[in-house]
Amino acid sequence: GEILIKKSRFEKLNERSLKNKQKTFSNPRNAAAGSLRQLDPKVTASRPLMMSAYGTGYIQYSANNSDEYTFATTHYQSLVRLKDLGFEVNDLVKEVSSIDESINYCKELTQIRPSLDYDIDGVVIKVNNLDYQNQLGFISRAPRWATAYKFQSDEAITELIDVDWQVGRTGTVTPVAKLKTVNVGGVNISNATLHNLDEIHRLNIKINDKVIVKRAGDVIPKIVKVLEKERCDKTNDIIVPKNCPVCFSILTRIDGEAVIRCTAGFSCSAQLKESIKHFSSKRALDI
Repeated sequence: GEILIKKSRFEKLNERSLKNKQKTFSNPRNAAAGSLRQLDPKVTASRPLMMSAYGTGYIQYSANNSDEYTFATTHYQSLVRLKDLGFEVNDLVKEVSSIDESINYCKELTQIRPSLDYDIDGVVIKVNNLDYQNQLGFISRAPRWATAYKFQSDEAITELIDVDWQVGRTGTVTPVAKLKTVNVGGVNISNATLHNLDEIHRLNIKINDKVIVKRAGDVIPKIVKVLEKERCDKTNDIIVPKNCPVCFSILTRIDGEAVIRCTAGFSCSAQLKESIKHFSSKRALDI
């Protein structure tokens, strides 16, 4: 299932935090995630969390008493059973019998999305028959029997103030857009990655340009488009550095590559720091 905080309860949580002179949360998603990461379970218990169940894992039972259990044959039946057992199950779950009905349902959800008491970024369409689900199985990170339909992400217009250049573990120097702070889908956005030089050229972006920003997948800030018709005399070209912004070594760009690199290796404190972070991370030694 999924743990969330409803919008109405989120507002009351922030009101309570203000009353107690505590820090408020920017949006329900961050509040729910932060609540689960608390080391003190009493803090987690004090937050208005709920779990919306959307599937079952493995079920074990005694072979001697197997006749006492009747198992669902479809995914929809399993959700009805979970609801009977007292779990919270989304009331908008719907059983459909064709692709056209699935498409129409996605259109319906798009229309009512703003009025819901919780944030959603799409619809998951699943094969209903559980035997078919087992036959279809999984690929490395996702089931073959389900696919996600993503809604159009929220967008906002803001201004590019400057570009910072960040040095990564492998020496890649990445341009990061510094934006005039804007609220997109309940989150204040002030930075967005520009990826590489090719992306800067593709967008034809300049300092002081007005830009459209969205959160890709409702999470990662991204510049979608430059409003070139609103470009003014105050715009300036983005200056690509010739030297590393941290260690001042000369930057290089290999023919055919979109990135520029600092070749100083561990002599560059930024590369050293990022390498230590990677070495300690969950994907590496998980320290």
